[in-house]
Amino acid sequence: VFDSVGDIFNSDGVSSGMKTLLTLLPPLGFYRGLTVFRQYTSQFDSPNLDGSRLTWASIDNSAVPEILAIQYLEAVLFMALALYFDLVLDADFGVPLHPLWCFGLKRRAGAYTKGS
Repeated sequence: VFDSVGDIFNSDGVSSGMKTLLTLLPPLGFYRGLTVFRQYTSQFDSPNLDGSRLTWASIDNSAVPEILAIQYLEAVLFMALALYFDLVLDADFGVPLHPLWCFGLKRRAGAYTKGS
């Protein structure tokens, strides 16, 4: 049994696939990234016996590239969703587009009235 979410990311009993699946949820992906960086900052305060430090080589061997790639893809996805909803949902001005406007569908004439 885990005491906190951070224990999941630090546990050897959880597969890397499950960690990646959890990273797809934006808050947990961000938390996983913070967990990895916390491990390296604790090495600066009291370094490990092998003297390991945060270097580009150690970042490549950790989960950081995977976490950053997922966060980048989520940012692109959420930006596309925001732009889509901006065109489709009712706003203070303008007429919203048909939800399937990208397939060439248009609203029927007179089908849209403000506030309905």
